[in-house]
Amino acid sequence: MFKSSLLTFPALKTVVGAQDQYTVVFSSAWRRLLGKSTVLYYFSTDESRELDSCSAKQAYGENKSGIDKLNFAVTNEESNKLSSKYLKQILKLVKREDITKEYFQSRGIPTSLLEVRNACKDEQLQRNLASVVNKYATDCSSTKNDDRIPKKTTILSEGEGDKVTMACLPIIAKYLEDKYPKQVHAHHRILKVVDFSHPEDWYPLAREIKRRIILHIGPTNSGKTHAALEALRAAQSGIYCGPLRLLAWEIHERLNKGDESHQCVPCDLLTGQEQTDIPDAQHISCTIEMAPVHRRFQVGVIDEIQLLGDNERAWAWTRALLGLAVEELHLCGDPSSENIVRKLINRTQDSLSVQYYERLSSLTVEEDRLTSLQQLQAGDCLVAFSKADLFKWKVDIERETGLKCSVIYGGLPPEVRRQQSMLFNHSNRSDRILVATDAIGMGLNLNIRRVIFSSLLKFDGKEVCSLSPSQVRQIGGRAGRFGSLFPDGLITAVNQEDLEYIRETFSKKLAPVPQAGLFPSADKVQLFAEEKAASRSSFSMIWDEMANLARVDGTFFLCSFDDVKARAQVIEDLPLSIETKYTLCMCPVDMGIPKQSVAFAEFSRELAFEGCVRLTKAMRQVYPAENWKDMNDLESTYKILDMYLWLAQRFRDAFVDIENATMLRTKCCRVLQNCLNSRNLTKSFDLKKSQLSKRKKKWK
Repeated sequence: MFKSSLLTFPALKTVVGAQDQYTVVFSSAWRRLLGKSTVLYYFSTDESRELDSCSAKQAYGENKSGIDKLNFAVTNEESNKLSSKYLKQILKLVKREDITKEYFQSRGIPTSLLEVRNACKDEQLQRNLASVVNKYATDCSSTKNDDRIPKKTTILSEGEGDKVTMACLPIIAKYLEDKYPKQVHAHHRILKVVDFSHPEDWYPLAREIKRRIILHIGPTNSGKTHAALEALRAAQSGIYCGPLRLLAWEIHERLNKGDESHQCVPCDLLTGQEQTDIPDAQHISCTIEMAPVHRRFQVGVIDEIQLLGDNERAWAWTRALLGLAVEELHLCGDPSSENIVRKLINRTQDSLSVQYYERLSSLTVEEDRLTSLQQLQAGDCLVAFSKADLFKWKVDIERETGLKCSVIYGGLPPEVRRQQSMLFNHSNRSDRILVATDAIGMGLNLNIRRVIFSSLLKFDGKEVCSLSPSQVRQIGGRAGRFGSLFPDGLITAVNQEDLEYIRETFSKKLAPVPQAGLFPSADKVQLFAEEKAASRSSFSMIWDEMANLARVDGTFFLCSFDDVKARAQVIEDLPLSIETKYTLCMCPVDMGIPKQSVAFAEFSRELAFEGCVRLTKAMRQVYPAENWKDMNDLESTYKILDMYLWLAQRFRDAFVDIENATMLRTKCCRVLQNCLNSRNLTKSFDLKKSQLSKRKKKWK
């Protein structure tokens, strides 16, 4: 709600005497005030009369009762000055209103023009605005007790303030269009660049094909992905798009290897960090971001299609769904994805059929919570949401029960996660359990008997928040796997309240994904930067400006620019092309981890100034990990090497240490795997817990 304040500007002059002038004073709160009316005051002043002196500046900000007690004497010169001043405030008011921003955007007028001072000096604009106010005002009272000042008071009803605002907008817009045609025309060009209302038109090759879309809807362990992969195997050419490298590797290996009932199908591998070409291959298994939309295939498969609604990566699923040039496209996901998929297919005018699946084996939420570690059995998976909690559980479980723990969490390299999953699946099943984060939710085939939630709280990178129903279902659904030693799954929790929430979650339907995510391509960012070149916006500011001006309809949303902006701020002063900067900004690096952000800055500077990027001496050092700190350092080293290989795929001539980086990355994985199985790690964690306990006692 705006604070009520008084504005003055001259109305149409009516000569009553040589020095007569009408001045309009009205509330700047054009938007409705709750439970109140917006009041306009019309004063007729005559300087030849003997009046008590009171400047309009003193009146500014007073309420109605205060004004009724004041007399006004305003000269022509003062009135003109005040008119200019208060009109400027009107324009500021118009600028900060959401409804007016939408109006000016729809007419292609930059709101920055509202700050132009010349508008406040334009008498015709002032008169036009005053006439609008007169038109919507309704007389309701007449004079003041003091007969020396003829006065007429008019009131705008509760809804009239909005009408006045909207009526003034075309007048201001017309003024700006006539006064600043070059700026308006340039802004029109910019708006065309950031018009994201029809992303289906970005992929002409896909629009040339009348695609057949098959949506496979079902929970985890329902066989929906298996059905899609059968169609992929049978095709003459095809592409699989998965959310993780682990899944891309698995499909790549499965197709090339074949099995008892399937012949091998030559299949290439394409991820951000690696490309493996198989002779005579007409199939590709890739991560979703790498999906080639410029190449035709007979059959395509997109896994985990419900991630169309993910805040960070949704754009990759939208791009693949709208852009894959395939005759037949299979989409696999949970029931929350059906509505948004239907909306997108309506836009592409492809045919759509939906196949529904039920879980192949039972999944039961247990009545009782886990009250003791002695209740753990082989095949159980205890889920926690921080590395510290995972290793705490691992140490306690191995000490108190004699069971051995495999460990899986997102910070581990995917190669190590796969090794840990194989150790859990194929070792002596009588003495092996799993402690893991939500990294088990997708990408790994695990023979889990029971999923046990130690908590439902997770740090999402910004704050601690509760798991969403979709996340609970995704993780809990990993229990039980058709055809394994544990076909029927169980779910429980350590806390009773969490168990009740889990039971409630599985008894309800998932909320539908409301919108699909979009992200500007390199071409659009390049065009936008060229159009904004005159304003000399920094590369990081360009992302903010694109987000503010982008046009999307209700079917879509813009994915978060936060990570991209953090990288852009590091490289914006480097002498690199916009295309190169865009590529660097898409690099998978966590800028919140100092070692990674420093390495990213070093790689970018060497690319800009040297044109040749080598691994530093520190990056080449991979030592055996014997304690907690060594393990953290190894994980950071792996991610830096992984970043180097990602950049090498895009700047092959500059990143010349590919062989060394690949060898060192493999060594990191081997050392980390040994570390997870080492007793020294358990001892170092015990020591760390002891030190923390002593500190807490000291603080108390």
